[in-house]
Amino acid sequence: VDHNAPVPKGGTVSYKAYGPLERPVTLQGDWGFQWLLPVPEAPGGKLPRMNVRVPGLWEGEETPIGTKLPPQGRALYTMKITDLPAGRYQLYVPPIYGGNRVYIDGRMLSQRGVPGNDAAATRYFLRAHEIRFETTGGDLNIGIETSAYLHRDSGIGTPPVLGLAAPMEFWTAIHWAQE
Repeated sequence: VDHNAPVPKGGTVSYKAYGPLERPVTLQGDWGFQWLLPVPEAPGGKLPRMNVRVPGLWEGEETPIGTKLPPQGRALYTMKITDLPAGRYQLYVPPIYGGNRVYIDGRMLSQRGVPGNDAAATRYFLRAHEIRFETTGGDLNIGIETSAYLHRDSGIGTPPVLGLAAPMEFWTAIHWAQE
């Protein structure tokens, strides 16, 4: 993993000055965050978008209306990647405790379990996502939807990793061998 790669800030990261992702990069940093459950105290019952740190738990994060996020719930993490060179890529999303889905440019490309609005509707399936996709270059939008109700690990505990497909195959093999 290239630890000198740009760091996401405010839910966005640019690779314009970095070039092709010939070494995998972690998407560790500030992600966009949208709470997906009703909040009676919020205008219109919906919390405004905010930023949270990945890796990290959402529990206790201060919201834009001054309340704290609870330990259980449902949320969408977002990352806009700008100036990504064209190519075949792989996104690795580590196991997340909860039902979760991964979206790229608005399309759901992977699902583990079922995210829900309460414990009864949520199904857990603890496994990583390895998503391959092609891009013609430019901007890429990643979304990770998750819901957690049956434990205290809400959020994304390990950052996702992104890179061109060939270097990611090598990284994934080493990563799995180390676990």
